[in-house]
Amino acid sequence: MEWARGIVVSGSELWAEVESTNGATGLVALTELYRRGLPTVDKTVRRTVTVNFRDFSRCDARDYKTHFEMLMSSDVAELEGHQVFEVQHQGKTYLVPALALMRALFRPSTKLLHEMFGPSVLERTLRLDRSDGVPSVIVDAKWATNSAEKRNSNWQKPLSWMFSHPTARRMADSVHRHAMRGNLTLDLADCEVEVVLSGLQKPNLMLVTEVRILSITPSEVPDILVEGDEHQIEFIDRGRTKGRKIKESISAPIPTHADGTFELTDDEWSVVDHILCGQRKRARPYRLCQRHLFDGVLRKLGTGEPWQRSTYKVGDWRNAAFAYRSWSLRGAFEQALAVLRRMR
Repeated sequence: MEWARGIVVSGSELWAEVESTNGATGLVALTELYRRGLPTVDKTVRRTVTVNFRDFSRCDARDYKTHFEMLMSSDVAELEGHQVFEVQHQGKTYLVPALALMRALFRPSTKLLHEMFGPSVLERTLRLDRSDGVPSVIVDAKWATNSAEKRNSNWQKPLSWMFSHPTARRMADSVHRHAMRGNLTLDLADCEVEVVLSGLQKPNLMLVTEVRILSITPSEVPDILVEGDEHQIEFIDRGRTKGRKIKESISAPIPTHADGTFELTDDEWSVVDHILCGQRKRARPYRLCQRHLFDGVLRKLGTGEPWQRSTYKVGDWRNAAFAYRSWSLRGAFEQALAVLRRMR
């Protein structure tokens, strides 16, 4: 269980200060905030709501942290370091940490979120192309590749909205301004948002641990006219993502060793490695060990445990689920299982 307390400067760089349930603290790179700094819940409840960011009000972080049995501090600066917002919808109260909102707003969070803590992030990420008359917004960043677009659909439209609408632009710039004061928060834009809130359900109260924005409808007119401005900005390409959920069904049970374990032997991995990784391993090494990821996927599917409850040697359930999805789409997963069935 973790909680990001705020932003600190160490060695001329910005870091996130993260504490655990027992009160121990440590520094975490901003590049890790897309997956660290918020409590995790084994069993979450999801609610799809439509609210206005104007209805979000700041509340005391203690109202959120006490439910996760995290040690409280009397240091007012620490409690204000990571802002928690409160919003009411149909008689229910939702407590939403700023980091959860930032992960959802700044797509793709794995590539863009840590960049938001720097100055003039939109100017560093976007540029205007005026060659065809009406200016168009071009995402001019190293991570803005075709492969990134396929994995994280529709990040161009949210970024274009932040560039062309005044309060959305101020929201993006506010992340750096607050970070320089040690705070993990942002000034929300003037818009209505259709959002999926997931977290721990209490009577008439949800402690949100994950936010997924479906669409945003600005309540203001753009002050910079750009091509493709829309009344409603889709954060998720629903047409593209429809039907892409891969069922966890395989043609036969997961093969195990005689002692019931799933982990690969060195001999097994020497064969499976080429099926899963192909030429990629030599061209550009993976960030996480694919052997350990494959072991984790085998264990999850073999035991029938939910993704979030299973254990993994590297990464977390999101990394394992993404790897499984990628292997399955290429047919590599079934090929690897066929090899294991012959060798075990």
